[in-house]
Amino acid sequence: KPSAWRRSFTITHAGRTYTLRAASLFRRAFTLFEGETEIGRVSPQGILSRRAEVDLPDAWPLPLKIFIVWLAVLLWKRDSDSSAAGAGN
Repeated sequence: KPSAWRRSFTITHAGRTYTLRAASLFRRAFTLFEGETEIGRVSPQGILSRRAEVDLPDAWPLPLKIFIVWLAVLLWKRDSDSSAAGAGN
């Protein structure tokens, strides 16, 4: 994780480096980059939906795809938990 303040991760696999980062400050979608090229996306199907749309490279091994989705879900949960804690104050 390059920064505690940004919703992004650097992932290295098979000698290549990828960056998973929030598509925007206000959306829950995450975009996957190799360098500056967008190669994938993980995004919720709707504002309140628990379902996700996953578009990752077909050639990637399943464990790597699962790891990327897990990171996105983890960040969604963290955002949800912090929102709920803030609403309770």
